[in-house]
Amino acid sequence: MRKASFAACLLALALLAAPPAGAADRLPDAAKIAGVAVGGLGPYGARVELQRQLGPVYESPITVRIKQRHFKLTTAKLGQKVLYLDMVHAAYEQFARGVPIHVRLMRRYDRAQLEGVVAALGRPFYRPTRSARVRFGITHIRLRRGHTGRLLDSRELRQKLHAELVKPTSKRRVWGHVRWTRPALTRHVLRLRYRTFVTVSRPGRTVRLFKRLHLARRYTVAVGAAGYDTPAGLHHVISKQVNPTWYVPNRAWAGSLAGQVIGPGDPRNPLKARFIAIGGGVGFHGTADLASIGQAASHGCIRMTVPDVISLYNRVSVGTPVLIR
Repeated sequence: MRKASFAACLLALALLAAPPAGAADRLPDAAKIAGVAVGGLGPYGARVELQRQLGPVYESPITVRIKQRHFKLTTAKLGQKVLYLDMVHAAYEQFARGVPIHVRLMRRYDRAQLEGVVAALGRPFYRPTRSARVRFGITHIRLRRGHTGRLLDSRELRQKLHAELVKPTSKRRVWGHVRWTRPALTRHVLRLRYRTFVTVSRPGRTVRLFKRLHLARRYTVAVGAAGYDTPAGLHHVISKQVNPTWYVPNRAWAGSLAGQVIGPGDPRNPLKARFIAIGGGVGFHGTADLASIGQAASHGCIRMTVPDVISLYNRVSVGTPVLIR
């Protein structure tokens, strides 16, 4: 009986001295994870406590305001993930090494996911910029105005959202700004680019001079006769001459003058006052044959009255485009 009583006493003392079940898994009292006290908690309890205290700070939704619209976005959608389990594991690794437990906040960011969200936010506000356009015709030049575009300042919004994720504010609100974009080409730019433009209507026997895309002068002219058509297409002024010399083409229609060089002032020289060359021996020139004006009568050149050719000569420069149809 005495031996049995003694054994029972020893067992009771052993039970009182033994630590409760799972005590070895609990973190020491001074343990902190991301500034949260987790002393005396096990793995599950530590994670729950972290979520309870850190979640409202780092995982509360962020409101994005763009113009008059509001978008409420979760931090998970924005690519942030708070690594609760990783922080608890890090705490237990320090515990196992016997060092003081101080674990920093661990998070992961998905940049591509954030960029995708910002791109989606910007779509409703996007309007492409359209540059002014010009369409050249023989009788008219049509100028279509451009318009400004708009787009969300994606870079700025990404930076603001990332800053709000990294360092949360109490309001959890950011503003996105829509920027206006100007067209590269405006009507003013096109008018400066196309300061001078000349057209020739062969059926209408008319030359039109456009300045800054506005009709400035109209001249009645003679064009190439049948078989000697004034060449159609887009040409450019390649040279200008005052009182030009006529280098007679070596063609059958030139007769006995073929291949000769006839200087200015010679009555046999049909090039009067000015010559504006556009290539291939063709150009604008004055004529003494006023009866041919308004007719298809030349060998390919555009004949003009002397006052008219001088007027055109003074208003065009080398490189001026000439459209013939």
